[in-house]
Amino acid sequence: MIPFRSRIPVSVGLAVCLATLVAIHLACARALTADEPAASPEEVSLPVTTSVKSIARASRPSPDAGMPDLMQRPAAPATLPAERFPQYRTGYHRAEGFSSATDRSGEIRFLLNDPSLVERVGRPLLITVTAFLDGKPFTERFQDKSKALVALPLSDPATDSGSGSPENSDAPESNPLSDTPEADPPEASSPPDPAEQTEPESDAAASPSEQDASEQDAGSDDASADDPPEESPTTEPPTQPPYQLASSAEETMRRYRAAVGEDVTAAEAEWMLTHWVDGPSLLVLHPYFQGFRADQRPAFRVLDRDGDGTVSKEELATAKETLQQCDANRDDVVDVLEISRSPAATSGQDVPPPPQPVLILVSELQSIINGQIEQFEPWRSFDSDGNENIDADELETLASRRPDIELAVRFDTQENGHSKLRLTAVAAELRPALQVTTQAGEIELRWPGATLNFAAVQGAASDQISVGAVIDGYPLLPALDPNGDGRLTIRELRQLDQSLNRFDSDQDGQLTAAETRPPVRVCFGLGGTVHRELAGIRTTPPGEVAPIVTGPEWFVRMDRNHDNDLTRREFPGTAEQFDSLDADGDSLVSAAEANTFDAKSKNAE
Repeated sequence: MIPFRSRIPVSVGLAVCLATLVAIHLACARALTADEPAASPEEVSLPVTTSVKSIARASRPSPDAGMPDLMQRPAAPATLPAERFPQYRTGYHRAEGFSSATDRSGEIRFLLNDPSLVERVGRPLLITVTAFLDGKPFTERFQDKSKALVALPLSDPATDSGSGSPENSDAPESNPLSDTPEADPPEASSPPDPAEQTEPESDAAASPSEQDASEQDAGSDDASADDPPEESPTTEPPTQPPYQLASSAEETMRRYRAAVGEDVTAAEAEWMLTHWVDGPSLLVLHPYFQGFRADQRPAFRVLDRDGDGTVSKEELATAKETLQQCDANRDDVVDVLEISRSPAATSGQDVPPPPQPVLILVSELQSIINGQIEQFEPWRSFDSDGNENIDADELETLASRRPDIELAVRFDTQENGHSKLRLTAVAAELRPALQVTTQAGEIELRWPGATLNFAAVQGAASDQISVGAVIDGYPLLPALDPNGDGRLTIRELRQLDQSLNRFDSDQDGQLTAAETRPPVRVCFGLGGTVHRELAGIRTTPPGEVAPIVTGPEWFVRMDRNHDNDLTRREFPGTAEQFDSLDADGDSLVSAAEANTFDAKSKNAE
């Protein structure tokens, strides 16, 4: 048995050991969770899901009724993918790394060159989106279509069974170049000549010689008098039906197989679909579309009166008066077009959009070399060996790296309401100060001085996916116009200070160009549809917008600028009458105040 004196140190040692183990366990737990901080009331909860927007199918413009018919020739149908999708890059380089990874899982891996986020993390963002069509990877639908084209019969059964094209017709054709004339139809089929039926019977009793002579004389007289001169027989040219463009991938495949005279493989069918018919399974928005309005910031240029790139405290204090000077028609409403057309807004538009694309596929980095320095510079951070080129090893490292942002989009071609866009993961280095919101089929990631917006749209059923990004421009105007009607009313201008202070991330009382950078919008679409979504300026959350109230008839007639308020200039009565209507004393008579006045007047009667 252990003596009592020796048992005390042992128990103390056990306690020390247990305390040490607990401390080690807690330290390991902190280390494991360092990249994923504990959830807090402000912490982003993932995943975040929103619905996919439905977009109407684009319609062709109707012909002009006043235009002559000869000038209303229908446009030739687009046949090649570049003609069908002029807004997209249909001939981009598809490296083996992209094909092998995407064909298996439907994952699209791309880089996003957002200047504000590049300053935050020191490099372009690596983003992946996994796209599904009816529960399958989108590339699988494209491969299934290629396999179905290979299995098609060489001829169209519908054409063979009915009155098909001349190519499939077995009826003999006349050879116009043959020396043998065709047989004339029998004379019995022609109607009898009335002159021969009324000929006298005495002619039949004449001698053969007299009959021949009389027939020759009669024939010569008739030929000279009535019959036209004999013409040599003409040979009609061969008749061929007009050439018809192939209207479907199936018809294009049949013609191709008939031309080569042999079966084709699935790879050849996919090449034909990509280059001749539908275009690639992934449509990437063209770079010129991505930055066409990146430098459009008319409201900021108007407020920055000295043009130093910063809206100072003094300029913010007079922001309302500065914008009111843009009111060209003096109707007390500042229109967005009036701001954009003002001399201050148009004086600094000589800065070209960024030459490098905003969005680029990871596989395309192999095609960027040092000779294209303006295109290589944004991606220099991925050149680990510093040889001024992204080689195969660096591309493989980037292809296997965990992305900064992960998304998934599921398109349901049968029911648009079942399509969903989901944000599944955000890297730990991007989570500090991150706010995630959803509105109207969009997922918005917002940091101080940076905004990233994701959306998905779909229209008609398709087996292609489109992806694109755009630097949206107009950083201030959507926030200054909460209801999005393109007009800054007196009430909205009174809230101008609050709207502008939202951009002052460092709370120094002034706005810099970095604080008012426009957001970058990324869109995924079913078919070639993302250009239609990104063509318009973004919408802002409605916030606390007062409901629209319709005033009485006299109020509507006085409201000349249709802002649902009456100013002293619009009111034809006296100042005392205006003050009696202005119950809250804000120098505006609202529709609600007009309705209240009418109700009191009726009750008094």
